[in-house]
Amino acid sequence: MLGLVSGMLVSVFPVVGIKKSWDPIVADQGQLAFFMAFIITMTFSGAIIFQRWCAQASRCPPSRRQITRSLLTICGALLFFLLYFAANALSQRLSIGLIVGESTNVSGIKLAGLSCAFTGMIFQIAALLRWPAIFVHLRHPCFFATLVFLIGVPLQFGSWFALFALPGIFVVMKWMISFSPQDNPADSPAAPDSSADADRPAAADSPADDAQVSSDQPAPGREPVWQLIPYIY
Repeated sequence: MLGLVSGMLVSVFPVVGIKKSWDPIVADQGQLAFFMAFIITMTFSGAIIFQRWCAQASRCPPSRRQITRSLLTICGALLFFLLYFAANALSQRLSIGLIVGESTNVSGIKLAGLSCAFTGMIFQIAALLRWPAIFVHLRHPCFFATLVFLIGVPLQFGSWFALFALPGIFVVMKWMISFSPQDNPADSPAAPDSSADADRPAAADSPADDAQVSSDQPAPGREPVWQLIPYIY
């Protein structure tokens, strides 16, 4: 339930508030499908994260520091998504950074952005369900899924302006990876699954990092393990 409310709060409300109408969402079938899929993904993610957190807490009660870090991570992720959606809606309303050209080309770019966003959400669910066959070479699949999703969101809005935020997001993700308990075991020796606090997707992009290879050394017969983006980093 919390994931459902959070999904609507960070996506639908800022867009409707800036455009002052539900019509742009309801009239565009692509955007309507996008928002519905995003809210469903948020609901599903929130349920899995909460269930996993409760199971971990029952085995090893978290410290006050771990609880604070988890709450700050979730609140920060929600705030970022709210601002990201608001920036795209504001870009449309002020006609800043819009994709211009022939209607066919613009429609094609919007469709590509919608496909990219849907792919990111599918990757997110796959990472949460811990399907290692899909992310066998990634240590932080939820971060990767979030990046794919964030690339598609502005494009399906018909804007490129918010894409300027991606380098900063990559730096933040790299910083979180550097300080995650999985990559620094001394930071949290009693909580092997505490890396779930690091990767938070649309609404709390919780990671499935502990389902991935936990060492930088590749297993026999496997390619090297990548941190965030295959064959890049």
